[in-house]
Order: sequence, then structure tokens, then C-alpha cells
Amino acid sequence: MVYLDDITSVHSDNHQVHIYLKNGGEISSFVRLLDIETQLDSRFIKLQRGIIVHADFIERMSSGSCTLKDGTQILLSRKNLHQIRQAYEDYIFSHLGNRKGYEL
Repeated sequence: MVYLDDITSVHSDNHQVHIYLKNGGEISSFVRLLDIETQLDSRFIKLQRGIIVHADFIERMSSGSCTLKDGTQILLSRKNLHQIRQAYEDYIFSHLGNRKGYEL
């Protein structure tokens, strides 16, 4: 069993899906990306055809690409650019309330 919190990204290549994990591991399987995608929640953003990334693993977004925490740069789908940026912003803003602060 793989927990969603352990997944950094999911890539599809030549009818094979690769699930990359926080611990550096990788799980590969001959399944459709759509079958995996339906099991993911709003923490995961489809950046382009064949690449889905856990929003926590995104270091920063620029106008047409994003940089992951491991330094990988991924071009964003031009067709879905607005939806991708909106999904990322929604995710970030939804987690601002989860931050704990201390009154001085």
C-alpha cells in the first residue's frame, strides 16, 4: 500500500506509470495514468500530459514552468495553464490556515 502523503509525483511513459516517493523510491506498473489519477486528491496537480505532482513538492511556479523541490523543472501545459496555476494557488491558500503561530 502506498500512502498519498508519500508520493511526490506520478509520470506516465510508454504505457507505464512511475510513482516517485519521498524516500527516493519508485514504483512502476503497467496501468493507465487515468486509473491512478482518479485515486489522487486535490493535493495533486496535473502539470502536463503524463505528469502529476504533489503540490507540496513544488518549490515555485513561474509563468510557464515550475521547479520541484529536487530541482527538476517542468514545463506547464499551455492549454491548461490557467487551471494549473489556479489549482496550485487554491492549494497554497487552503493550507495557510493550517499554519500555527505563536503570539509574542
